[in-house]
Amino acid sequence: MGDSMKYANISIESGYAKSKERKNAIRVVNIGDYIQIIAIDNLYKKMGISKRDIVYIEYYDLFDYDGDDVILPFSFIYFNPYFGGGRALRFSRKIHPVFLSIHCINGSFTDDELGYIQSHEPIGCRDIMTQKLLINNGIDAYIHGCMTATFDKRVDSSYAKNIYIVDIDEEFKKFLPEEIKKDGITVSHQIYGNIDELLRRYNVCTIKEYVEQRLEMYKRSARLIITSRLHCALPCLAMGIPVIFECKNYLSRFSCLEKLIPIYTEEKWRDVDWNTLPVNCEYIKDKMIQYSIQRIRDQMINTTIREDIDRFWETDVVYYENSYIANIDKSILNKWKKNDYFEYGIWGVTQIADEVCQHIDNNYPHAKLKMVIDDYREIEYKNIKSVKSTEIKNNPQVFIIATGNSSSIAASIMFQDLYGEEKEKHYCSVFDGKYSNNLE
Repeated sequence: MGDSMKYANISIESGYAKSKERKNAIRVVNIGDYIQIIAIDNLYKKMGISKRDIVYIEYYDLFDYDGDDVILPFSFIYFNPYFGGGRALRFSRKIHPVFLSIHCINGSFTDDELGYIQSHEPIGCRDIMTQKLLINNGIDAYIHGCMTATFDKRVDSSYAKNIYIVDIDEEFKKFLPEEIKKDGITVSHQIYGNIDELLRRYNVCTIKEYVEQRLEMYKRSARLIITSRLHCALPCLAMGIPVIFECKNYLSRFSCLEKLIPIYTEEKWRDVDWNTLPVNCEYIKDKMIQYSIQRIRDQMINTTIREDIDRFWETDVVYYENSYIANIDKSILNKWKKNDYFEYGIWGVTQIADEVCQHIDNNYPHAKLKMVIDDYREIEYKNIKSVKSTEIKNNPQVFIIATGNSSSIAASIMFQDLYGEEKEKHYCSVFDGKYSNNLE
C-alpha cells in the first residue's frame, strides 16, 4: 500500500440495483444498512483519516469501479447484486477489501468466488453460521461480531427520558407493560416510500444523514430501546442504552447479540426483564476496534487479538432456523401437502431466490417453477425467461414467492388490489413484513 492509496466505504444512496434509475425513487430503505456504513466512518475517525481521503462507492459499482486504488474495510452483508446474470461476486481490481465482519446468506458460491474470498483471508464474520460456512469451504475465518457494536458510549444520559419501540412483533405488543404502551414512541428501521420527500422533511441531503440524526436521537434521549432489529440493538447497546431484544425464533445472525443481552424468543416473552440496565461492552468493543484498525493499516494478523475476539463471540448455540424458508413453508403448507402438484413463480432473482428454489426442489417433489418476475432486468433463470410483474394477473394459478424487499412491498400492494383478503392464498414473501408504506 503506497502513499497514494486511498480509503473507501460503501454507499447505498442509490439502492442495490439499477442505481442510476433507482436513485431517489420510491423504494425500501433499511436503516440498519446505513448504520453498518456509519460504523466504518466512525472507525476512520478513530484512525485520523481525513474525509478527503475517503472514496464512497455505490455497492452496485464495486464490480466496475475504476478510480484510485482503495482499501475497503467491509462490514456488510456479502451478496451479489448481479446474481442470476452470470457475473461472479468479486470486486474491481482497484478495490482491496479487508473483510472485517461479513454475513453470507448461504454458501452458493462458485469456485472462482470462493478463491476470491480466500485470497483476502482471514475473513471476519459477523456470526457463527457465516464462519462455519466459510471454514467448511476451506477458508480461514473467525468470528469478529458486528461493527455496529463499536459505536461510542454516550457521556451524558441526563436527557434520556424516552422509550423507543422499534419494529417489534405484533404478538409481542400484548406483553408490554401499560406504562410502555402509553409512553413508548413507535418508530421503524425499515421504511418504504418516496425518499426525496423524507429527505426534505428532515432537511438532509442523504439517507445517511437522516440515519445519523436517528442515531443521535437515540443517543441523546433514549432511556430504553425495545426492538427486534439487530442493527438497532447493537449500536444502542454500544452507546450505553438499555435494550430489550425480542424475536419469534432464534436466528443464526443473532449469535453476536446473545453474548451481550438476553434474546427473548416467543416462549420467553412472559419473562422479559423490563428494568434492564445498560451493558458494559467496552472491553470487546476496544478489541474489535483495535484489531480492525490494525488490519486496515498493514494487513498483518495479530494472532493474540484475533483469538481473543473469536473466543469471546464463539458459542455452541445451533438452534436457529432459516427465516426465509420458514416463511415460505408456512404459506405453502397452508395451501398444499408436500406431495401435491403446484406451480410457483419467483419475484426477484437473488441469492435468496436460489435458496428458495433449491428448498422447494428438495422438499416439494411435484412443485414446478413456472414464472420468473423481474421488473429491472431481462434475464434467464433456471431456463425461464423473466417477465414483468404485469404478467402475474394473467397467471392466477401460479403461486408467487417474493424474494426481495422491494418485490415484497410491490407484491403486497398488487395482490391486495387483485384478491383483497384472499391475497395470501396467491403469494407470500420470504420476509416478515415489518416494514410498511410509512415515511415517519
